[in-house]
Formats: sequence, C-alpha cells, structure tokens
Amino acid sequence: VEITKFVPDETLEYKAEADILPDIKLGDFKKLKVKREDIAVKEDDIMDVISRVREAYAEKAPVKRAAKMGDEVVIDFEGSLDGVKFEGGAAKDFKLKLGSHAFIPGFEEGIVGHETGDRFDLELTFPKDYHAENLAGKKTVFNVLVKQINEFKLPELDDEFAKKCGPFETFDALKADIEKNLTEQNRVKADEKFKDDLVEALVKSSKVEAPAILIEDQIRFIRQDMEQNAKAQGFTLEDYLKQSGQTEEEWMKEVKNLAEKRVKASLVLQILARDQKIEVEDEIVEAKINELKEVYKKSKEALESLKNPNVRQDIKNRLTIEKTLNFLVQENTK
Repeated sequence: VEITKFVPDETLEYKAEADILPDIKLGDFKKLKVKREDIAVKEDDIMDVISRVREAYAEKAPVKRAAKMGDEVVIDFEGSLDGVKFEGGAAKDFKLKLGSHAFIPGFEEGIVGHETGDRFDLELTFPKDYHAENLAGKKTVFNVLVKQINEFKLPELDDEFAKKCGPFETFDALKADIEKNLTEQNRVKADEKFKDDLVEALVKSSKVEAPAILIEDQIRFIRQDMEQNAKAQGFTLEDYLKQSGQTEEEWMKEVKNLAEKRVKASLVLQILARDQKIEVEDEIVEAKINELKEVYKKSKEALESLKNPNVRQDIKNRLTIEKTLNFLVQENTK
C-alpha cells in the first residue's frame, strides 16, 4: 500500500497491490475416469495378522543347541573401532531375537551356529547411512559371549488359541473378526485414495495455475510441519535430510512440487464449491468447534484460539472442502 495524498480530515488517496487469483476453467467433474481400489481381504493378509498374534503368545524355554534364526539369545557384547571402545557399543545380558534386524547387518547372522558359552569376535562394517556419523561406514569388531539360547514354542492354531485372543469360541470366529477389521481398514484407505485420485484427475482436466505467493505459503507450512515433526523426535530437519540421503536442494524441489499440487487441488475444490453452491451451515461449524473444545479442554491456549474469528473461518473452510470432496465422490459413484 502506497499513500499518494493525505489531507487530515479531508482526503486519503493510496495505491494498493494485491495478488488476484487467475481464471480457472473447471473440467467435467462428473466424468472423471477414476476407479476405486478393491477392498477384498486375502487369506494371506489374515494369516499375517494371526502369525503376529501367535508370536505374542509364544512360550520360550532355554535349549542346549546351536542358535538359529528365530531364537532369542542372551548375550554380552562389546564393540570397538581400531581397539577403542565406542559409546553405546556394549551391553550385558542383552536379549536379542535373531532375525529381528535390530543390529547392523552381519551381527545376528554371526551368532547363528554358536552355542551357550561361546565367546567370539564379529568383524563387521557399519552401513554408510548409519545414523551415528562417527560410526557410519567404519569397520568394527564386536566381542560376543552367548550366555543363553531360548527357543520359542508357538501355540497351535485351534479353538483354544482363539479363546486366548478374545471373545471367540472358535478359530474360524477369530479369522472372521480379523477379516472384518481388515476389510474396514481397506475401505477407509480406499476411500481416502479415491478422493485423492478424483482431485488429481479434476486438476488435470481443469485449466488452473498455482500463484507463486500461494506456493510459497504452502512451502512454508510444509517446512514448519517437517521441522516440528523432526523436533518431536529429537532431531533437526538437517538431521532428517542426512538420514534420507537428500540435499536441501533436492528436498526443496520435492516440496515445491507437493506445494504446487496442494495449491491447485485447493483452488479447483474452491471453484467447485462455489459453482455448486456448497456451503456449511453455522450450526455444523459450531458443533465442530464444540467438539474441538472438548478435545482440547485441558489447553487454555487452544481454547482461547478457538475464539479467534480467523480460526473459526479456517474450520469452516476445512468443513466446506470436506463436504465438496464428498460431493465429488457422489458424482463419480453413480
């Protein structure tokens, strides 16, 4: 804003610059060639779940034989680099399930074939992308003592096993319940993917440009989210990039593409909502705010923010987008 003329109590003239959204030509939203994914559950999916539950109920007992994959071993170990011990490289009475990939490549494999009482050295190399930079790519020697080998005995897959897992009288009833839950999970995933694919198809069939200022805003939001997520896990965005093997330039290129996609998606949905007169009633917005108040009732800061008109408008916008997505789904499932 530039003031060009100002006379107190009489005249105020100014020039203002504002970004204007480009013209958007919406494609045919009723004929989007998008297929919904199949939600059928395969027998292998059911048995994968049962296998994990079965392992949780496995009983273990010490055995006098050579260790093999799937066993649990109790070990003492001590690692060194050129004869010098390093931090975090030693432990006593450590329980390790062979095949869990909890250690660097070669460690667990190197224990296989050894028996209780064996002491031996493992000459290994840390992966180049190892999270600790001072160890990444370095050659190391672990001195290992096997103190105990435990074998897991898996329960039989029968009605008794089913009863241990919950309110099931038969094994078939357990399988049916798992199939029901997996089907619901698949349905939720398929619904979300269907919405994403519909929006992507609508963007492709429409004439829409993403203004640079909106892309920059979205990039900032994405970066803030990444930094917050990284901080919550105890590291920085720079640490994340190192672990993922990306340079900041490569990451920013990906983020820019993602930001552009999000902006275009938002714009076409806004135009669709406008053209179809899709609105959210104040009562629905108020109900959502009350729901959020209950969720954040212990946070004074969050409760205070819900009084902000801008926050209320943001909630209304989100609900409108959600309603528009549901409309788009309905129009393409007839």
